[in-house]
Amino acid sequence: MASSIDDPKWTLSDEAKSNILAQRRCILLALIGSTPVTSVVVKGILEGGYLVVVKSWLDDILNKGLGGLDLLLHLLSNITDLPVTKDMVTSSKLGRAVAGVEKHRICVGGKNEPAIRERVTRVKEHWSASVRRMKQIQPQDGKNNVSQKRQIQFLDNVTVSKKVKAEDQKEKVSFSSLVKKVATSGEIPRLASFKIKAEDNDQGKGNQSISADAPYSKSEREARPRDTFNVVDSSVSTSIEDKLDQASEQRKK
Repeated sequence: MASSIDDPKWTLSDEAKSNILAQRRCILLALIGSTPVTSVVVKGILEGGYLVVVKSWLDDILNKGLGGLDLLLHLLSNITDLPVTKDMVTSSKLGRAVAGVEKHRICVGGKNEPAIRERVTRVKEHWSASVRRMKQIQPQDGKNNVSQKRQIQFLDNVTVSKKVKAEDQKEKVSFSSLVKKVATSGEIPRLASFKIKAEDNDQGKGNQSISADAPYSKSEREARPRDTFNVVDSSVSTSIEDKLDQASEQRKK
């Protein structure tokens, strides 16, 4: 898109001016004027800064003579129904520029003043309605986004809850299967019998410790025969001595 001519000293030939005007008229009539305002193409063009470019074209018409009354009428007619937002209007400053057309010399006192005023009024009315409409749509979009986020969070919570329940159920089934497996394999009775045997062994050990006939230890077994032998020897020697004493007493008599 051709931009505004910022340098006042910059002069254009008539052919160059004609080419620029033809280009701008083509954009206004073909690209915007012949495209439904509900199209995503129009929305993309507006979001891309189209109103800023149109503002520069309007400045060229009013201040620099690049374009006359014909282009002005085309411009006002083809921007009337655009789905503008408040940010687009304020950032481009096109709304204020359109309102100032009614006080410009191109309008005041001319034979086309009624046609220009009519178009300016239509632009004001339609843009005000569009700003209000878009203001209502934007919060609704925000609510939809919030509701979608809440719905996603709810679905995530439901998924986590189902997963936890499934894991709990799996653990219960695994534990039940383990109990059944142990019961059918007979490991519990074996454990019980082992416990009984262990208790019997403990009782047997207790009886052995209490019984007088308990077997001697190795040291006791080694010591016992030696003590018995000593006792026998002493008794034998004592009996021999007694007999010798008796024999000696008889001889004396």
